[in-house]
Amino acid sequence: MARRFAGLLTLALTAGAPETTKAQDAEFGCKVLLCAAASNPSWPQIPYCVPVMNQLYRMMRSLRFRWPVCTQARAGAPGYEPYQPCPAGWSPASSGPGEDSNPWIANGAGDLCTRPASPPLPTTPIPAHLRCATSQGPDDTSVAGAAMICIEVMARTVNERPYYVQIDGQRVWFSLR
Repeated sequence: MARRFAGLLTLALTAGAPETTKAQDAEFGCKVLLCAAASNPSWPQIPYCVPVMNQLYRMMRSLRFRWPVCTQARAGAPGYEPYQPCPAGWSPASSGPGEDSNPWIANGAGDLCTRPASPPLPTTPIPAHLRCATSQGPDDTSVAGAAMICIEVMARTVNERPYYVQIDGQRVWFSLR
C-alpha cells in the first residue's frame, strides 16, 4: 500500500512538470503526506522525515493550526476515522458521555457496533453482550403489551492508521504516531 501511495503521489507531483521534481522541492503538505504515509520503515526511521514531522507537530500546537495540504497531488486536509467499519449487519453507535451515550442511537462515529438481537428467556440473566429495555404499552404506563427489546453490542476495532487523504479517488491511510 505504501508503494502504491508513493507511486500515486509521485505521479501527481510530476504530472505536467517540465523537469523532474525532487522531494525537497515539494511543498510542505506533500512532504508531510510522503512521510506520514511511510510504513516500512515508518517516518521516524527516515532521516529526511524527522524534521518534517517535528515541524508538523510544532504547528499542530498552535490554536490557528490548519493542516498543510498538497495541492500538487490535489489532496486536501486529511479525514479521520478512529475505528474500523462495523461488520456487515452491524451499525456504529457510541458509548461515550453526553447525549450520544445511548447505544440505541446509531451515530456513525461511535466506539461500538450494534445489531438487533432476540431477548433472552425470562428465566435467564441478560448476557453481558446484550443491552435490553422494556417498551411500555400504548399509554407508556401500562404493563400490558410491554415487550423486551434487545441489541447485541461489541466494541469496534481501533483503526491503527486513522487518518486518510483522497488521491485520485482512493483513500490513502496513515498514522501520526
